Amino acid sequence: MTRPALVLAAASAISEVEPPAEVVEAWETRLDYLERIGDDIEAASDGSGDPSAAQPTEQETAANEELTDWWFATCES
Repeated sequence: MTRPALVLAAASAISEVEPPAEVVEAWETRLDYLERIGDDIEAASDGSGDPSAAQPTEQETAANEELTDWWFATCES
């Protein structure tokens, strides 16, 4: 499986799960990011895109941090 396919498979799996209410917005932001970078990686691999386009935005980074914090807090309880 190629990297874009892995990323898009992850996005597909995440999209099938109903996120907990406290992280809905971050969840959706993360899903959008995964879908975007799958396309960006594919474009970069065939030479038609800029590899740096796959870098997360500040909003995407903040969403990832929120989800990571939520995950660890959930696992601790």
